[in-house]
Amino acid sequence: MFAGKPDAGQSWRSASEGVTFSITPRAWAASRSPLAIEARHGDELRVGARQMLVFTSLDTHRAIDMPADVRAALQERRG
Repeated sequence: MFAGKPDAGQSWRSASEGVTFSITPRAWAASRSPLAIEARHGDELRVGARQMLVFTSLDTHRAIDMPADVRAALQERRG
């Protein structure tokens, strides 16, 4: 269970263990966006992962351009 929602810094803490989770968007292309995901306890990295979001058409199953609202949100988070 997590306490609250992610803030503008894209991180939140586990209510039980004091683990801080963060999701950071990286450079992106037209139809995909890599994310860096980390879980830390204090300064200690407990979990680190990379995930690729790929945007595809539900009709053709081919890559499509990232929706404008998603691109704007990622740009806002990257600063």
